[in-house]
Amino acid sequence: MAHAKFQLGQYLRRIGSADEADALFAECRQLHPDSWNIFRETTERAASGLALGEEFWGKVKSLGDKQYYATIDMEGMPRWKFPE
Repeated sequence: MAHAKFQLGQYLRRIGSADEADALFAECRQLHPDSWNIFRETTERAASGLALGEEFWGKVKSLGDKQYYATIDMEGMPRWKFPE
């Protein structure tokens, strides 16, 4: 249900109904609080479009030793650390 409502929210945002979309996004986050997709796409974004706000990094850091995504093991892949 959360993902279906999320898709509807994205549509509403595209057609200019931001308030309705935001209400649906809030409901989606409550329905499926473990969905990184829903959280990432409905949180504060940088000008580049990436989720980079304090709320996002707080949730990522709250994972502790668990990883947000598995580390890519590929030659030449840069290593990245969370901002302090």
